Amino acid sequence: MDHSEEKRGPNRVLVTDLDGTLLGGEADQRRQLRDELTSHPEITVVFATGRSMPSVQRLLGDPLVPRPHWIIGDVGASVAEGEGFSADVALQEKLRGGWPGAARVRNALKGFTGLTYQHGVVQEGRCSFYLETRHLTEQLCLTVAALGCSWVHSDGRYFDVLPPGADKGAALVLLAAKRGWSRESLHGREPGCGVRGKGPRRRWDWRQQGIEPAP
Repeated sequence: MDHSEEKRGPNRVLVTDLDGTLLGGEADQRRQLRDELTSHPEITVVFATGRSMPSVQRLLGDPLVPRPHWIIGDVGASVAEGEGFSADVALQEKLRGGWPGAARVRNALKGFTGLTYQHGVVQEGRCSFYLETRHLTEQLCLTVAALGCSWVHSDGRYFDVLPPGADKGAALVLLAAKRGWSRESLHGREPGCGVRGKGPRRRWDWRQQGIEPAP
C-alpha cells in the first residue's frame, strides 16, 4: 500500500471502531458504506478496536468490511498497517513501555472473585479477563496500579490490564504524529475504552507530539 499521500497529510482520516459500528447495521447499509469509502481513496481509514490483530484479519474476510489503511488493536497496545498487517514496532515500543508481562499480571491477580482470564484470545501487550462490574473492586484496581499498569473495563464484562501508556486514544495520537495528520483531518469519535483505571498512566498529549488542536 502506498502511504506517500499520508506522509504529506491526507485530506481526511476516518477513525472507527468495529463492534457496534462497522459490524452493525443491515447488509445494505454496510455495503453502501463500503462502496462509499472505496470510491474515495483520499480517505484514510483507521480501525481502533479492542480486538487482536488475528481477529481483525479474520473479519477482513467479510466482503462488507471496508479495507483499513491502519489498525489500532489490542485496546491500543498494537498498531499495524492494514495491508499485510506489518506492525509498527517503534510505535508499539512506546505504547508498551513499562509492561511487566502477562505472566506477572496473571500471577498477581489470581484469586480475585469473578476475574476469569480470557483463554483462547490472542493478546499482545495486554492481559484480558472477563469481569462483571459488581466485582470491580478497589483492591483489584490497587493491585493493577502496584504492577505499574493501567486498566480498562468495558461493556460491563471485559477487563483489560494494559501498559501505562497504552489505550486506543494514545495510539491514535502517536500514529497521527508519525503520519503527519492534523487533528482537523481526523473524523469520527476519538476512540475511548470504557471505564479507565486511575493507576499509573503515561499521557500522550496532542501538543507534545507537535499536533495542534482542531479549531
